[in-house]
Amino acid sequence: MLDIGCRNANHSCELAQRFGCRVVGVDPVKHSIKTAHETITRKNLAHLLDAVIGRIESIPCPDSSFDFIWCRDVLNHVPNLQQGFMECTRVLKPGGQMLVFMTFATNLLEPQEALRLYAPLAIVPENMSTEHFENAVQGSGLGIIERSVIGSEWREWREEEGDRQTSKQLLYIARMMRTRERLICELGSKLFENILADCYWGSTSCWGNYAPCSTY
Repeated sequence: MLDIGCRNANHSCELAQRFGCRVVGVDPVKHSIKTAHETITRKNLAHLLDAVIGRIESIPCPDSSFDFIWCRDVLNHVPNLQQGFMECTRVLKPGGQMLVFMTFATNLLEPQEALRLYAPLAIVPENMSTEHFENAVQGSGLGIIERSVIGSEWREWREEEGDRQTSKQLLYIARMMRTRERLICELGSKLFENILADCYWGSTSCWGNYAPCSTY
């Protein structure tokens, strides 16, 4: 299995443990690969996992290497989505499959809100469109079998059963706006806007401005 955008390898480890499969994680950020190796070592899974530097547009693996590709919360940031899917096609074995978790914009998303959020979060605007996504899939030789709209369901669960992340993000927004000038001096404007945009992204997902989906 290939985990594209593996970050700290938490998902890679869960996949390996749950299914007993070998997993290769790729991520373009050196720090992510460092923390991924630390996670793999801590969980004693080096016999099943590896993590390497790589991007979806240029996967550092031979042709026909994988039975399955897992890709979560990555594709909104990919400049050339079709090239990324073409690379996935290349490294998949014949009959291989891919599961993508990705968030799309809905008609409730205001243009000014999109402008405020996309740049700080390094989001490619075109990739928020389901039509653009589907065209990129079809242009790569892949096909869509099934799509499930998850919406705010997992955030609702986290509010009721988990860490209440969305409530915390609303609180962070209030405090960051109230102390904006001081925080910009401490963090710098770029980091401040990135954190603030991430909090807005999370909270407005519950309002229906975004539609998280899984595509198979």
